[in-house]
Amino acid sequence: MGGWGPELAKKVTMPTLLMTAEHDLVIAPQRVRELHADLGSSRKVLVDLARSSHRALWERNYRLIFRASLEWLDHGTVNGQANGVVRLGYQDK
Repeated sequence: MGGWGPELAKKVTMPTLLMTAEHDLVIAPQRVRELHADLGSSRKVLVDLARSSHRALWERNYRLIFRASLEWLDHGTVNGQANGVVRLGYQDK
């Protein structure tokens, strides 16, 4: 991902929020999952967004992105989680 390899990712120790979209054809969701796994931070959340593409901010689930971002900025969590993968928008699929 743009020069990000495991060695560089391991050096990132600050809290990190990543987001990926189920149907992203620009940045493969698997690559974002790999980056998340490689990060050196103990506080890292990956938001996996259902029914969305690379343009998720302009699509149906944009509110989920806004809520997740706001909670991350206010509390360092998404749906109460400070680490791991949070799947959003899949329940009503």
